[in-house]
Amino acid sequence: MFTVQRITAETVGDLKTTSGAELRALWARLRPRTEPPTGRRLIVRELAWSMQARERGDVDAETARLLRSAMRGATIEGGAAPAKKKSARRRRAKLETGTRLVREWGGSSHEVTVTGDGATYEYRGKTYKSLTEIAKQITGAHWSGPRFFGLNRKAAKP
Repeated sequence: MFTVQRITAETVGDLKTTSGAELRALWARLRPRTEPPTGRRLIVRELAWSMQARERGDVDAETARLLRSAMRGATIEGGAAPAKKKSARRRRAKLETGTRLVREWGGSSHEVTVTGDGATYEYRGKTYKSLTEIAKQITGAHWSGPRFFGLNRKAAKP
C-alpha cells in the first residue's frame, strides 16, 4: 500500500497565485504532449501532481492499475454512481406473435417464428428466449440476433 504525499503548501500557494498565461507556460513545459484542462482549479491540481511526481517519483504501474480500477467503481458524494454516457441505442419494434424471420446461411434457409407475446422464438421445433441464441446455434459464433436477422439498420453479412 502507498500513501500520496502532498506537495508543500508553498508550491501550491505559488501555483494558486500564478497568472493563467504562466500556468499554461508551465503546463507546456511539464506536460508538453497534452492540452491543459479548461478550468483553473484543474490546471493547478494537475500541475501540482506533475511537480510532485517529478520530485518524488510517480506511482508504479501496479498502483496506477489499481487506481484506474478504483475510479471505475467509485461513487460520487451522496452515493450516486457516476453518470454514464447514454448510448444511441435504437428501440426495436416489438415483433408480433406469428411473425416469421427467414435467413439464408451456409447454403440453407433458416426460419424462426415469433411466439409467446413476441418474447420467445421457435426454431426447428425448439423454443429460444432470444434471437441471439438462435444466431449462435446457426453460425456457431456469437452474433447479435437482431442484426443477424436484419432487424437493425446495419445489414447482416452473408
